[in-house]
Amino acid sequence: MESLIGEFKESVDPGLSRGWAYFVKEAGYKTFLQSYGSSPQQKRTCSSHNAVNMADTKISHGLAALGVRTIDCAGHNMKLPNGVGDLQKGERYMNMDFNVSYDIACQWHKNLWQRMSTMPLELHLDYLATFTKFSFNFSKDVGRTDGEAPERGWSNINPVASSTKEMGPGSRRDMLDDHFGDWNWKKVVGLSATLLRKMIEAREEREAHQAAFQELNDALAPETTDAWKVEIVSWEENPNDSLVVNPFEVKVIFQLLQSRVDSPSHSTSDIINPEDSQLWLPSALCSNPIPCDRRLLTTEWELRYAQAGDALEEIRQSLCLRDYLYTFKRNWIRGQSANTRAQNALSRVEARATAGGEKYCAARVALSSLAPILREVSWDHKYKVLERKDDIHGMLVPKRGESEGRRKLLWIWLVEGVGDDEDEAVQDGLRVEWCKARARAMQWAEEVELLQEEMRRVTYFLRWHASWWNQKIAEQMLGTTAADDEGLGAYAYRQARLKDDLADCCENKWAAHLPLTAACNTTSPADSEADLDLYLPELPLS
Repeated sequence: MESLIGEFKESVDPGLSRGWAYFVKEAGYKTFLQSYGSSPQQKRTCSSHNAVNMADTKISHGLAALGVRTIDCAGHNMKLPNGVGDLQKGERYMNMDFNVSYDIACQWHKNLWQRMSTMPLELHLDYLATFTKFSFNFSKDVGRTDGEAPERGWSNINPVASSTKEMGPGSRRDMLDDHFGDWNWKKVVGLSATLLRKMIEAREEREAHQAAFQELNDALAPETTDAWKVEIVSWEENPNDSLVVNPFEVKVIFQLLQSRVDSPSHSTSDIINPEDSQLWLPSALCSNPIPCDRRLLTTEWELRYAQAGDALEEIRQSLCLRDYLYTFKRNWIRGQSANTRAQNALSRVEARATAGGEKYCAARVALSSLAPILREVSWDHKYKVLERKDDIHGMLVPKRGESEGRRKLLWIWLVEGVGDDEDEAVQDGLRVEWCKARARAMQWAEEVELLQEEMRRVTYFLRWHASWWNQKIAEQMLGTTAADDEGLGAYAYRQARLKDDLADCCENKWAAHLPLTAACNTTSPADSEADLDLYLPELPLS
């Protein structure tokens, strides 16, 4: 959205709306920029962010503006009033600070602590705060807001740049205001389909994640989960208190895990002895018509059942250790020799997890052979088929293509008795994952509630807006001539009818997802107009 300089000035090409639409009021904006005009702009060091570094290149000379910065609604991706301003020399911090908005935190944070003293007390941050403290994935009362909406609107407005480059300042701002208004209007018209799609998805995800959390909760001891619940509730009530332990952060010290890397594995794959020859246990004879004493069958069943549990425990411990080692290697290991040693340690741990998977598969095959003879049922609900490629996966790391808010814990971490594992790393991982699973279940439930309330408010507002237009007709606050009255009255009537039609469309699509009382309350906005916090500016019509 560049604009040439020198060809037009404000006095020659003034805008039709000065602060009435999406652009800020130019006078106050320019005064603010001039007050910081002598402040040098720090060059950026991060890659692919050249909006400042390239601001003084040849291609930018002679331009009054290199682009715009906008403020968007994080939930609906709509442009906010007075949320758009020109960028004279790229994305300078002074332009962004006019509306206290910036998304490239890798640069903006560098002098954050020096600026912290000038900010309101409620905005003060902790030096040691981690992303879990501010992540929407673990915050209450935000539902499934992803916060990426401000980035999605540029694909719609960027093609306009070639048309606005030759325009004067007023015409350019008016044209961009029209495009932003069109963008918002399309969002409003599409709310019925958008919110319906989100509601259907939220209901499905709510049921799935609540079931997943309940399954994990049932696999753990009540006294353990009760203690975790007290901890996480305390943190949710005091998220900015550095003295309250963040339950989403891992507590196990790496040195406690490091000693396990070189510990010998007890898996059969590590032993090369005569004992490797096939041992004809009763399970190997089940497919042949060879009789076998039932006591031997029962003894092997108990042996294999315990072996499968031990193998799963070995897999879980190895995966936890691998995740911790990988995190330590990524954050702290530097240099070729150190990285080689760390990679060798990771390879040994992965080999141990693979050996545990082979042991479990062998035990399950034996159980499958013995179960029909011993008439054992429901055992396969606990010991499921292990897909080595998909099921042997860490607890705290989402699979590729899976986001934090949608992922589900694999079944190997939900086996009954997993909470009895005395391994400190496993217990620490279970605590963190239990807190995350609880947060996911709560957030999808919050999303359903927020969408229901949003649906109610949308229909209520549309009814109110229709009555507002009808009131303008009744009050005869129109033109000065009969022709003006007729034209403005027709326009007001059309707007009122349009809002009523939109409300009818929304109510019909959302009827199955709204409580009956909420649907009934959307039909008479005039009765409780005083309870609404709505504001439409009274602008002159002439």
